[in-house]
Amino acid sequence: MTHSQWQLTASQRDILLDQLYFPDSPIYNIGGYIVCDNIDSTQLAQAHKALIHSHEAFQMRISQHGEEFTAYLSQDLDDSLPVIDFSAEADAERSAKAWLETQFARTQAVFDTQLARGFLLKISQQQHWYVGLSHHLAMDGFGFAIWVQQLADLYNGEQTQDDARLLLNEIAQLDNTYRESAKYQKDAAFWQAYLDDYQGERLPERYFSDTDQQHSTRAIYPLSRTVFDSLHAHAGRHKLGAAQVLLATLAYYFSLHTNQATLLFGNPSHNRKTALQKQKLSVFTSISPLLISTQGVDVMSELVKQVAQTQKATYRHQKYPLGQLLKDQQHSGEQGSFFDFSFNYLTLNFADIHFSNQAARFHYLNANAEKIPFTLTVWDNNDTDLELQIDFNHRYFDQADIDAIEQRYQRALAYLGEHGLDCALTDLPFSSPAEQQCLLGRSASPLSYDTELSLHEQISRQAQLTPDAIAIDMPGGCTLSYAQLDAGANRIAAYLQQHYSLSADSMVGVSTERHAEMVMAILATLKTGAAYLPLDPGYPSARLAQIIDDAKPVVTLTDNPAILQGLATDTLSLATLND
Repeated sequence: MTHSQWQLTASQRDILLDQLYFPDSPIYNIGGYIVCDNIDSTQLAQAHKALIHSHEAFQMRISQHGEEFTAYLSQDLDDSLPVIDFSAEADAERSAKAWLETQFARTQAVFDTQLARGFLLKISQQQHWYVGLSHHLAMDGFGFAIWVQQLADLYNGEQTQDDARLLLNEIAQLDNTYRESAKYQKDAAFWQAYLDDYQGERLPERYFSDTDQQHSTRAIYPLSRTVFDSLHAHAGRHKLGAAQVLLATLAYYFSLHTNQATLLFGNPSHNRKTALQKQKLSVFTSISPLLISTQGVDVMSELVKQVAQTQKATYRHQKYPLGQLLKDQQHSGEQGSFFDFSFNYLTLNFADIHFSNQAARFHYLNANAEKIPFTLTVWDNNDTDLELQIDFNHRYFDQADIDAIEQRYQRALAYLGEHGLDCALTDLPFSSPAEQQCLLGRSASPLSYDTELSLHEQISRQAQLTPDAIAIDMPGGCTLSYAQLDAGANRIAAYLQQHYSLSADSMVGVSTERHAEMVMAILATLKTGAAYLPLDPGYPSARLAQIIDDAKPVVTLTDNPAILQGLATDTLSLATLND
């Protein structure tokens, strides 16, 4: 390594290694666009050029030498601002958004190349969109906010902060010093002890997707400023923050949703403590674990206090690199995200960004490649309503799930805004009246059925009465009639009875994805007189082994025998039975 090169920070190294592990994923593309009305495009291009030359983030390059990664600066800069003209399109905005989606979905090269660039999209004679696209190695989301603000300052002829007051190699040196310090060892010991007793179950995958496992969608919903201000006032009386109320409410909802008293959240930290850091285009952000427990907590204010205390206890250790923490926990990339949930509250004020006398409207973009199943970012722009930005992985949630979760969450927040934090947790009205009616079995049109018949007998009877009626309607167009369902269950049941000795004291495991064959396997088990043991294939292997060792199923019906390989159960492939 030469004098002009330096080691990456721990955060940059984590990002780079994860990008190399998922080489086709655009997950680390960050940026967005600014809607500018009546802009002088030549003046904007000059401001863009000045910005490129005044920040090291645009000059920084990443180099690889064997297994060593270093950074260096290059003066070979692309300071152009290419104009892409959509003004002649029938729907210019739609075409521009499609172009943006394509750009942000592309994987960027990371070695020996510029990591951040700008574009200018012409929507009409009166409107342009300035686009900034960067790899996360060059800057974080806060850094991109600085990019936007300083671009506007340069356009308006205002003086910007001197980027040379804090150099990238100095940031890296400080980070490397930390990794060789006693504080680093102390932080490592803290996280090991903090996570030592956590035995939570991972969120199971609920949906099959033939796309990449990281594919996600961002859904955006408004959060009333009036509701938020009420939460802020109620929290203040307890010397707490509104953001902690938002997080506590989310945690309690998912504790009910998952039937787990303790949840593991990803807790982002911006790590910009000094004035110089708050003006630097670079990577300071990190994410660390946050355990939230509802065990023994009955009142909302107590849960919010617990969240605040946990955040305070973990705050001083947040600099510890996530990559090393995952190694300490023996968690590998192929196991997916370490976190099931993540929460972030951002207060970035773009309301004051103007180009000349024209207010600009800013939009963050992402690559729809989030690995964490559920991420909630609360965006507070300090003027109008807040935004709830929910990034959800398609293997765990679909759009209907997210819409329902958002409605329940907002219903609970509105209740807290009206009644305060001294209410019982059980008073939070997550479910709507219609959902409550459904859960309590108070349907306006109650179904009549023979209470003397068991479930599988009910299905068999329905198959005789209406054999061609649809019994199962799955996403993707897969359907089964009652006759098909009952016949399939009878076929599996006959095989089980012929090859295994089953009784009312026996258990038959069912470990499948959520499809029609799962229902067929459950009914078949009930037809044999045995008990059905659910074994969710999304569970960790250790959890499945624990259930199997305790329940001792005679056999397990599965659509993926490899998941159960090495566990103490005989397996029977549904694919074989259905051939």
